[in-house]
Amino acid sequence: RGALARLVLRKEVRVTTRAVDDYGRVVATKNLGGGAPRVNVGEAQLRGGMAWAYTAYHADKTMVALQAGAQRARLGLWQQANPVPPWRYRKGETAASVPDVAGGACGSKRYCSQMTSCEEATLYLQRCHAKGLDKNGNGVPCENLCKAVR
Repeated sequence: RGALARLVLRKEVRVTTRAVDDYGRVVATKNLGGGAPRVNVGEAQLRGGMAWAYTAYHADKTMVALQAGAQRARLGLWQQANPVPPWRYRKGETAASVPDVAGGACGSKRYCSQMTSCEEATLYLQRCHAKGLDKNGNGVPCENLCKAVR
């Protein structure tokens, strides 16, 4: 939250609505400033390791690549050995309850049938390079589990 505040506080942010989801929430692109060059706020957060690319609802390869770059560079939340995804944190889960794939302890899971959630499949694809989880190479693992919106 602090990184986001430092990026946008007291600055002009242009919000471009892209859709409204099934829960009535606005899906939008947020750009900093009215002139060129524009800074995409979501991309900046991902690039700095301050956000997660929640691929359960999108297949945006740019966002996935920005997150992967931050992970490789161990920026922001990726400095932690086993960061807890926000969707699990909100459910009260802790680092101990999330598969430890950050430190190389990927285990033997390699098939979609072994995954319990899209989030777990995404972690294994991105951190353990379990390429077999992404049969069509679109960056979204276990299509039947993730039901990515295109």
